[in-house]
Amino acid sequence: MCGIAGIWSPGADPGALAARLGEAVALQVHRGPDGEGIWADPAGGPHLGHRRLAVLDLTDAADQPMISPDGRHALVFNGEIYNFRALREDPALAALGPWHSTGDTEVLLRALAVHGREALAHLDGMFALAFWDARERTLLLARDAFGEKPLYLSETGGGLAFASTLTSLLALLPNEPELDEDALALYWKQFAVAGPLTAWRDVGSLPPGSWLEMDARGAITRGSFWEPQYEEPHPVAFSDAVDAARAGLRDSLRRRLVSDVPLGCFLSGGVDSSLVTALTAAEFATPLNTFSVGFAGHEDEDWPFAQHVAERYGTVHEPVWLDETCLEELPRILWHYGQPYADFSCVPTWHVARAARRKVTVAVTGDGADELYAGYLSTRSLDLADRLRHGLPRQLLQAAAGATAAWRRRHRGDRWRRAGLLAAMAAADPAAACAILHDRPPLGARPRDAERAPDWVARWFDAAPERPVFQRSLLCDLRGRLVDNFLVKVDVAAMAHSLETRTPFLETSLFAQAAAWPRSVLLRRGTTKAVLKVLAEDYLPRDLLHRPKRGFTPPMGKWLAGPRYAPAVEWALSETGPAGPWLDPAVARAAWDQQRRGQQEQQSALFAVLAFALWWELFVTRRLDPATPLSGVREAVAAS
Repeated sequence: MCGIAGIWSPGADPGALAARLGEAVALQVHRGPDGEGIWADPAGGPHLGHRRLAVLDLTDAADQPMISPDGRHALVFNGEIYNFRALREDPALAALGPWHSTGDTEVLLRALAVHGREALAHLDGMFALAFWDARERTLLLARDAFGEKPLYLSETGGGLAFASTLTSLLALLPNEPELDEDALALYWKQFAVAGPLTAWRDVGSLPPGSWLEMDARGAITRGSFWEPQYEEPHPVAFSDAVDAARAGLRDSLRRRLVSDVPLGCFLSGGVDSSLVTALTAAEFATPLNTFSVGFAGHEDEDWPFAQHVAERYGTVHEPVWLDETCLEELPRILWHYGQPYADFSCVPTWHVARAARRKVTVAVTGDGADELYAGYLSTRSLDLADRLRHGLPRQLLQAAAGATAAWRRRHRGDRWRRAGLLAAMAAADPAAACAILHDRPPLGARPRDAERAPDWVARWFDAAPERPVFQRSLLCDLRGRLVDNFLVKVDVAAMAHSLETRTPFLETSLFAQAAAWPRSVLLRRGTTKAVLKVLAEDYLPRDLLHRPKRGFTPPMGKWLAGPRYAPAVEWALSETGPAGPWLDPAVARAAWDQQRRGQQEQQSALFAVLAFALWWELFVTRRLDPATPLSGVREAVAAS
């Protein structure tokens, strides 16, 4: 495990602060019995903790916390600054004296010392950082533009505590915080807690692209250094867009391949990871390590496509084969999130990260491509619904929605489900249509005042009503699901195994480039991710490019309904269980019966209930040890 943690409470007992930080670093950032990796300002400033995952400059000169030679500034940060070599050429940074290291930490320390908060806008990287200025008596926290690195914080009693994981932050607090009912209500709507909320009251996350600064009086100011801006779409030739994307992606990737430790690629067999693998392999003189996931006995596999790409580019490929026993570690996996989390692809992501760490320290991924280049069917569906809404009478659309719903009740199948969704979205206003896609109330869950909390639709889709629905949908995905679901999933799995992940798609100039293109380019002829797929035709087979999107998707419903884990699911669905107050018992029983008959429609909802129940027992009642295997959870809770 690696990351940062810290606490500053002006006027508090330094010994008490050090003790709490020591407890926190025991969970995440402790580097050894001698306390190495913990630093305290001698004049009563913050206590900072860090555990280093050495990737650039493996010598002690790059250790953190890093203190400037004059003692004025201190820095801890988790992540990488990819353009550190260019920043190092700044004469103002060189004027501070000879360099003591060759990595990015000293460059970041000097950039913040010289330029202050203004330096943040010039960073190409992923980071959660804390920067202390002893002369000004200010502590600056900041999080990268896209939110690749989490940063949790709590402002309590005139002080400030922060950490890159929730589990560490909870250990820093003097008292256990209360649960946040609004945040939990959002979990049941979206299967993830929407930032800046967390499951705990008075504990939040710093938004992507933003900073927070606290002074010695405890006064806090906030601001942002980057926000995604969608321009008025302007005409561009499709071929020019493809060429621009290719050049920008190559530049971004090359900066992300700088490493002093072994580097490989996650290779799911999809377009994004396959393209990244192809481009990365071209930059290496030796075979590249790649890693994919396969599910034993599951007929819809991506691994043949991953294997094909691996053979084409001569990579040393390792497929990670999983069966139902991979779920035994689910309590431990969910413990690392610190709050309810229900994307069940977190399980294969956890296992592939562990396998990759045995061979490499850095893994390049394809995350973020769908959000930049309109890769989701939801974006295409919202755009189509909007065109129908403007082209047909509302009464006709409402009648079609009703007829489709009635027909679907008599005829099962994914085709009718999609038709029903499209008709319902076209008959609704844009925000309601977006909510139909993003809100996922499972098993009769009662939201309990969820309207008070800012969900993804209210916070992002409705944030720019003047923009086209197409762009509003992209923004909702970029600032909603990507941050609170997909990026945290990869970061938790990777950091738990001391593996660093990097994605070339999450780069601000690439975003600005794509954000100016019209839907006719990004969704050319109704094809999702059209620019990227045409770009990839030079590197990948056509049958890989034009197939349904999958990702690391295990047969979760089949596993949960099997004899090994059915008792745990039945415990989670119980009216007297942790999730009981949130569920409609009749709906829950019906969903479970459907799943045991082999129907998969409710597998995500059932996993969400199980994940919530496990989180509750891990963090609220504390009756469950993270090391407990999933098959033994029911008995362990009953015996405690």
